[in-house]
Amino acid sequence: MLQPNQENEINSSSNPISNGITHAILTLPWSVAYIVVLRHTNTHICTGIPLQFGLFARWAYLAAFCSLFFTAPLDFFISKAKKGGKETPLENVNLLFKSLHGMFTIGIWVYACVALSKRDDCPEQELTRLLWGNVLFPAAMMGCVFGLWFCLFCIYPMITGTASKFRYNSKGDDNTQQKPWGAETNPDLKSIRIDLAKKQKEIQSQITSTETHLPQIA
Repeated sequence: MLQPNQENEINSSSNPISNGITHAILTLPWSVAYIVVLRHTNTHICTGIPLQFGLFARWAYLAAFCSLFFTAPLDFFISKAKKGGKETPLENVNLLFKSLHGMFTIGIWVYACVALSKRDDCPEQELTRLLWGNVLFPAAMMGCVFGLWFCLFCIYPMITGTASKFRYNSKGDDNTQQKPWGAETNPDLKSIRIDLAKKQKEIQSQITSTETHLPQIA
């Protein structure tokens, strides 16, 4: 069984590790893809901005992946310090570096969009197909994130609220159906029932007295 200190250490390292894996998945495959595709690209047919972006992207994505060896230990150290209730000035450095990295990533994507708009300079080449993937993949990911956010914070509360209201109305209808007609909670019906009971007793007493006064036949 894990001790509390070991559990805190595992929890403090899980987030940096997951961030590092995500960062590696989003950078290294693109670098490898551009390196492989550029080897089979005919530079006499494919020219201009698409080719320039391909040459830039293979090293840009590789540099972004290599930055992981700096950010991952830094994230781990900062996360561990936060778990211990300590503050570190490295957090500001890490935030600045991540902001620059985010701007760099956005710049690569914008550059890819520009290169894709000039795809006529690189007709029928694998590099053009790779540019399509480079542009559409981040856009699809952002669409999935925003769609998930919309479902989680907009649609889900609406569904749960409607379901709760339906259950409340159903319980109210069940309670109404379970109450017998003429329940004692209605004062008018209660008084009517009392009057009817009195009339019934009076009629029964009159019938009894009449039977006693009838002449008996010998």
